[in-house]
Amino acid sequence: MTKILLSILLLSPVFYVDAQTLTYEDLVERGELGIDTAYSPKSLESMVGSSALIVKGRYGEFLGSKNFYGYKNDEELTKEEVMAEKGLTESDLKWIVLPVNEYEISVEEVLMGHVESNTLILRVGETTPTPSEFVRPDRERIFFLVRNPGNRTVVARSDVCILTADEGVYSYRSFVPPSRLFPIISYVNKPLDFMPSMEVEEFEEALRAQIAKGRN
Repeated sequence: MTKILLSILLLSPVFYVDAQTLTYEDLVERGELGIDTAYSPKSLESMVGSSALIVKGRYGEFLGSKNFYGYKNDEELTKEEVMAEKGLTESDLKWIVLPVNEYEISVEEVLMGHVESNTLILRVGETTPTPSEFVRPDRERIFFLVRNPGNRTVVARSDVCILTADEGVYSYRSFVPPSRLFPIISYVNKPLDFMPSMEVEEFEEALRAQIAKGRN
């Protein structure tokens, strides 16, 4: 199971509910999200509307890895609860378990939404931790996030929802699948295709204007 599919499953209606203006179903209908394709926004309006929380901040500590089995009544299910409720054996769990990693986000500014502390826990569906060069704490970032049930953790719909400022320009980490010529998984930094400028000041101005527009 790929990292993309894991992220989609974490964000499916079965696993989380949020209060943003664009729902999971809206994004599917708009052709920006599919069961086997990662969220690919076509506008800044989509990124803002599909987020429950937008913050500027930095990565903090890597908090660890765990297996995720789903939610029930806003509570995270344990392995034992899933086995008992579904009548599954230990060997059956490999079909439903989702390996996830958790990272601390140090919040410097809340652009949209509300936070109760200056740290968030970002949950990422991935089998191995993100390479350290992509979670460096010395890089300022903008996180477009949704909340998981119970509000203990947050998630980004896809890599495009975490923008990194570097040399005065924002970009996101784009996954490059392995091929015969390049069998190693790699990433490249890309701008948002629909934005005329990704320069930090101009992008932030456009983002703040879009957030303000959504409040009217």
